[in-house]
Amino acid sequence: MPLFGSLALAALLPAALLSRGQLERGAMAAYWASVLLAVAGPTIWAIAQHGDGWRTGLAPALWLAIAISAILFAALAAIDPVVRRLTPLLVGYLVLLGLVALAWQPAPGRPLRAAVWPAWLQVHILVALVSYGLLTLAAVAGAGVVLQERALRRKQPTAFTRSLPAIVEGERLQTALLL
Repeated sequence: MPLFGSLALAALLPAALLSRGQLERGAMAAYWASVLLAVAGPTIWAIAQHGDGWRTGLAPALWLAIAISAILFAALAAIDPVVRRLTPLLVGYLVLLGLVALAWQPAPGRPLRAAVWPAWLQVHILVALVSYGLLTLAAVAGAGVVLQERALRRKQPTAFTRSLPAIVEGERLQTALLL
């Protein structure tokens, strides 16, 4: 089991490494390949963990949160180029969550089995997961705004802060995600 979690975590790394530089048209194919890998690894691992029913425990919940956040990010990045500029922050955060999930993987959890899950419960879980993913993206956009403001106040922008969305774009994105 630790091997599969490690592979899911490793699937996030190419997106973290490729997104450090400016997104150039020539690198877009590599960028999208790395984003799709970052979506596929945690998603497959989360599905595998919950395959025999809803699993309790911190590690399965974190892997599910990582997968949902990555899926929503990829969908929004395909629509809005400003979202793509959050890649280094988001993937860095997801890697940290993945490390916590790996550390908690040995903790015991159990599947919650039911003959039939009521439709309202399925909708509730879906809405909660999507809400969590959108709030995660909004928080990452807010963190980008804070980093940009600090760099602006200090008059010392770095390559990292230059790769993030502008303050106005980050605030617009954060507001839209919260709405």
